[in-house]
Amino acid sequence: MLLKKISFTILFIIGNITFMQADETTKTFIGVSSVGLLEGSSGDGLNSHFPGFGLKAGYYMTEKLSLAGEVLYTRPEYGTQKVDVVDYIGSVNYDLDAINSTIPFISTGFGYRTISDVSDRDDWSFILGAGIKIPLNDSFQLTGDAKARWNLEKDEQGMLGTIGVNYSF
Repeated sequence: MLLKKISFTILFIIGNITFMQADETTKTFIGVSSVGLLEGSSGDGLNSHFPGFGLKAGYYMTEKLSLAGEVLYTRPEYGTQKVDVVDYIGSVNYDLDAINSTIPFISTGFGYRTISDVSDRDDWSFILGAGIKIPLNDSFQLTGDAKARWNLEKDEQGMLGTIGVNYSF
């Protein structure tokens, strides 16, 4: 419990510091995505599943640093039944230098996963990810990323992959 409080406090402080440094290039963005669970031998009992869907919203605090929140939904098998898996993720993202207009980025954050109809399966996770954004114009971007997920409460890990479109305004 203490680790969770410390983690959220750190994210809150980082967010406030960078918000104070924001300039006129800041943008808000929203996005939709298709989600895949790549669980394999993660130990959580879920089978890999694609597609699911996701929603994302975020805010650029500086030209390269943003905070984002995501809700990702999939419906994989757990044992012999289908279950609803929802991942709520808050992350800090950093855009690297563009390569031929493609923008690579890295991200880190924390997530909360709920699994329906399975007792004792709502857990906190540490998230580490990387991806790319391909600008289509000043407002739209194609995005793709992979996120590694480490459960903070059980000995489990897994991957989440998304492909989507962001709209900046």
